[in-house]
Amino acid sequence: MKCPNCGSEMPEGALYCEHCGKDIHIVPDFEPELEENMARAMGRPYDDGTEGEKDPQEKDSRERDPQKSNLQKKESRGKGKRRRFLWVSIGVCLVGLLVAGVAAGIFLYRYHSYEYQLAEAVKYFTKEEYKKSIDRYKRALEIDDQDLEVNFALAEAYSRMGNKVEYEYLLRNIIRNPKCSQDQLERAYGKLITIYRERGEYDTINEILHYSENEAIQKAYQEYLVTPPEFSYEPGYYEEVVPLKLYANAPGRIYYTLDGTDPDENSQLYASPFLFTESVQIKAIFINDYGVASEIVTGEYFINVNLDMDEGGWDEEQDGE
Repeated sequence: MKCPNCGSEMPEGALYCEHCGKDIHIVPDFEPELEENMARAMGRPYDDGTEGEKDPQEKDSRERDPQKSNLQKKESRGKGKRRRFLWVSIGVCLVGLLVAGVAAGIFLYRYHSYEYQLAEAVKYFTKEEYKKSIDRYKRALEIDDQDLEVNFALAEAYSRMGNKVEYEYLLRNIIRNPKCSQDQLERAYGKLITIYRERGEYDTINEILHYSENEAIQKAYQEYLVTPPEFSYEPGYYEEVVPLKLYANAPGRIYYTLDGTDPDENSQLYASPFLFTESVQIKAIFINDYGVASEIVTGEYFINVNLDMDEGGWDEEQDGE
């Protein structure tokens, strides 16, 4: 053993140098296991002096393989890009959902808005896009069917498309509606009668006029309205000559029979009043200038102009007969 100060030889275990007199401090050999056990006994973390150092093999591997190190860096950058892409995608999806929600809200509002559907129908009608106009008018009526003017507009759109079936159907619905005003009733009847007159369907005109029971409408189209002939005397018992006249409500002809058979256009034509002096049954029918026939009307007249009354009673001689 040598003195660390002067280098002189010293005996083993000496505490100072006999040559230079320097004290000798002996440092025991480091024993990791003993140090670790002491640290754990005292409740302190054990540090062997290698913390923070990388695996030498890993370090050597990086130094020996720079291509692998660059690949690891690229992978790290790729992960960062993927994370950014993920967040961007999420943001785009959220914006898309927001836009879709707003669009859906606008669609639902418009779909359930009577005013919007009606305005769109008028717009398309003006542009002569009648199919789109019809769809909008129908949707408006699904929302609120109280406005008959919308039915008129829808009927007109069908007419412009040449669909006379739907046109007629809507007009018939209007005249059947109890809320139809007089003006609307007259307009609807006018359009319907124009349709049937062009087709020569005078029976149909007579039918819808009878359905109306509206005096103003019937008077306006009286020439198409067919009613049975009217008798100037009510059927019944008479003790005098009955000068019977037959009347019709419109231009045409009255045919009659006196033998109990049903009259038609081949029967006797009425031209002047009858003078009935005895009991008779008369049947009559009216046919207007458009060939539409009325119902047959029947009148029975029981007449006895030879009866003599005696103080309110029958004459015995006549009664015996």
